Amino acid sequence: ISPAIFSFVTQIVPRENYPQSAAWMGTSFQAGAVIGPAIGGLAYGTFGVEFAYGLDLFFITVPFLLFFWVKKRSLPERKEKESLS
Repeated sequence: ISPAIFSFVTQIVPRENYPQSAAWMGTSFQAGAVIGPAIGGLAYGTFGVEFAYGLDLFFITVPFLLFFWVKKRSLPERKEKESLS
C-alpha cells in the first residue's frame, strides 16, 4: 500500500512541502507500526475478539470514506520532454 500512498500524497501536498510530508509519513508509519499492535492487543485482551475486529473495521472504514472527500487535482504539465537515452 505504501507506493500508492506516496503517489497519492503528490496530489494533495504542494511540491515545496514534499520533504516535510515525507518526514511526517515516515514518522506516522513507524508510530503506527508500534502503537497499532499495542492498541489491538489491549482491545483484544480487555474486551475480546469481537471488539478488536470491530475496532479494526472502524479504523479501516473511516480513512476509506475520507478518501472520497479529497478534491481531485490535475497533474502538472511537464516543462520538458524526458528521454530514456
